[in-house]
Amino acid sequence: MVTANSWRTLLPLLLLMISAPSWAITQLQASVDQNPVIMGQSFELQLVADDIVNDSLDLSPLEQDFSVYRSDVSQNTQIINFDMKRLTQWRVVLLPKRLGQVTLPALNIDGVSSNPITMTVVAAKNSNAPQAQPVRIEVSLDEEEIWLGQATTATVRLILAADLQRGNLNAPEHPDVQIRQQGQDQNNTEIVDGRRLQVITRQYVLIPQRSGTIELGSINFSGDLMLLNSRNNFFNSGRTKAFSTNSDPITLNVKGQPASYQGQWLVADLVTLSADPLSQEQFEVGQPITLTLRLAAAGTVAEALPEISIPATTGLRAYPDKPEREGGSQNGQLLARLNQTIALVPQQPGDYTVPEIKVPWWNAKTNQQQWATLAAQTITVLPSSTAAPTVVAPALPSPTVTAPAPRLWLWLWQGLTALFALLWLLTAWWGWRRGQGHSAATPAAASHARPIKSLPTLLQACRANQGATVLNLLPRWGSEHLGYSVTLVELGQQRPTLAAHIQQLQHSCYSPQPEQWQGQALAQAIEQCQQDSVNTPPEGLPALNPASH
Repeated sequence: MVTANSWRTLLPLLLLMISAPSWAITQLQASVDQNPVIMGQSFELQLVADDIVNDSLDLSPLEQDFSVYRSDVSQNTQIINFDMKRLTQWRVVLLPKRLGQVTLPALNIDGVSSNPITMTVVAAKNSNAPQAQPVRIEVSLDEEEIWLGQATTATVRLILAADLQRGNLNAPEHPDVQIRQQGQDQNNTEIVDGRRLQVITRQYVLIPQRSGTIELGSINFSGDLMLLNSRNNFFNSGRTKAFSTNSDPITLNVKGQPASYQGQWLVADLVTLSADPLSQEQFEVGQPITLTLRLAAAGTVAEALPEISIPATTGLRAYPDKPEREGGSQNGQLLARLNQTIALVPQQPGDYTVPEIKVPWWNAKTNQQQWATLAAQTITVLPSSTAAPTVVAPALPSPTVTAPAPRLWLWLWQGLTALFALLWLLTAWWGWRRGQGHSAATPAAASHARPIKSLPTLLQACRANQGATVLNLLPRWGSEHLGYSVTLVELGQQRPTLAAHIQQLQHSCYSPQPEQWQGQALAQAIEQCQQDSVNTPPEGLPALNPASH
């Protein structure tokens, strides 16, 4: 409830506000928080207008000699003894671009201009420089001169003499240099001349993409710092101030690839090539052999390591997998690794030699080309154990040599032999006459109608799209189907209708990006082979040779 005394107080204020004229800006005052200023260190420009201003302030005239990093605006109204004051205040954080005498130009708003200010910009080590700033940046490079594509580390130290409230540390951008942060920031404290300083350390990896001199630019910091008052009062109060600063410019001197270098370009301090031991000493036809190669390097990044390929070897099909890369740093040294897995599938039994593998690289320490090598390996491949065993006919017993018989027995033997020959001829003639009414395909059908034990399991695996099971069963079925031991390659040669299906199956199982294999087409081709074997007559009957009995 408003009392009479309250009305006596509020009424004059209301009348004053109602009768107050519509003011306009008449003055725009500019000032800076320090002069001279240090090159690479920020300072604050303050502009105060004597009225509420809703229009934006054009800061573009400042950009010729200064970098504008931050601009804050605030408005307030004060009433003192019935005297109303309305103010608009801008705070702009600026960073000088050059040394010497620099003029802050007049800024204009609503037809009112600020006063220009002449600034003196001095070098950081100049004896006439003002008191040390509360923040500075130091940058050091591992190598002053590097090779094209060589990774070098830039170590950045942000040194703070005040409490950091918030801030950003930004690396420059350049189209000819890959720049990325390495690892996490490290935060610690140091005591310098009795002052406790906060030091934030960050590392960047720089990889030049062209040779020559590259002006990379500067590392920049912008943020808010808490500055304590000069007096130590009970509350130890302070004020927050915005700061921006740049490091010294970074320059890279990059040497180009030597004309005498051979192979894919790779520059590092050390490169080694090794392989994991094979899982076993002997393998079988069709069994994949996993060869795992490992390329390790110091002084480079994982993306620079080339993929490893092996020379072509007759009888071995190679299916390389997608390489795995990893990188990082240890004790300030860049480390990179590449793991390459290659599946080798032998097509024939025998001894195979995987040739020597060589990876070229340029030694940045000795400035000469070297090779990381892996010695040749010999692999023994045996016939497939899943194929049906070859049936070897037993040797006929040798006839017993006896002493000459008496002449009588000789005549008797010759007579019996002639009689048996005559009977055999009569029997053969009778059988031929009897067989005229039957189809010639009957013997063929009988010979090809033998049961094949692996066929049902093979067809079931095909229809279930079980590629690995089908790969193991195919040689067994082929051996039973043809009557002698065969490999996958031999089966494709003997049954050309299956060759394309077998190759597709192998590619699906051993390719770098395996895909779902569909076995219905292979099952139909196998069934067609079975049907053709039953319906196709044999090319000829074995010759009868009674003289051999």
